[in-house]
Amino acid sequence: MINQTEQPARPRSRADENNVCLIGVEGAGKSTCAGLIFLTALDIANTPSSKATLLIEEKTLPIRTIADTLRKGYFPPSTPLGESFEAFLSLKFKQRVRTLAVNIGITDIAGETLREMMDYIAAGRFEMPDADRIQDANRFVLDARSFLMVVDLQRLILYRKADSQDAEFSRFIDLLMRWKRFNKRSPRTKCIGLVFTKYDTVKNMLASDENVSLDSDNGRHDFMNKFMPQTSLSLRGKATGRVINTFYSSVDLETDEDGRSSGKIRLIPGKRWPAYSVKEYTRMISWLRYVLR
Repeated sequence: MINQTEQPARPRSRADENNVCLIGVEGAGKSTCAGLIFLTALDIANTPSSKATLLIEEKTLPIRTIADTLRKGYFPPSTPLGESFEAFLSLKFKQRVRTLAVNIGITDIAGETLREMMDYIAAGRFEMPDADRIQDANRFVLDARSFLMVVDLQRLILYRKADSQDAEFSRFIDLLMRWKRFNKRSPRTKCIGLVFTKYDTVKNMLASDENVSLDSDNGRHDFMNKFMPQTSLSLRGKATGRVINTFYSSVDLETDEDGRSSGKIRLIPGKRWPAYSVKEYTRMISWLRYVLR
């Protein structure tokens, strides 16, 4: 069952403390990830045995626009600097005694804005500037109960020596924990997930050159230690006591007879639905449902 509303997302309250903040550097695929989370939640809500209902609230760019773009076989555009996208999904599971709500607040803010906010915290400036883009990012980070950090896996692997994502996410985790401790009204971070996007572009390379796969717990652990050691250390240190998990995101692309990609998303035959790593996204939502219960 789906309940869709057109009004802007309401201000967060203690009742929404299970919301999840989706963040990442520019070009990492946050908008695509947000759209696939929505499509997975929609699929769950349309499955009668799940006993789930989905509430959608939209602000600025509608999340359904992103989902419709994916269902047409195209990737959504990146969020321009100075603009933000925010939506709110509430997936409610009917149980014997009570109803469990997994509230996923999704924000897609330009990576430059996120860095600017982190620079203020690092400099010990505990009052954010009045710029709307900074205030929006600050509000969402402080209200968040959990975080999904989106990592551009293609960039991380192909430009390993030049890529700074490991250092950036490590820095963000350290500063985030400091900032939330300073703001006493900010709810304690309950869980942190890492989402590795564009896995389809480097999966074979990782398997052949590095003997690493993200399809198992051991493989994901080995990957973190090898490719994101600083982030792994921060998660074991500053984020101690939080539930940590990793996921990958992949989207199948159309190819010609010679195996060359067209850049367009392959759609499932007979269904206007993108071919993507639906099991991983289902696992992600199941994990959130478990840790936020």
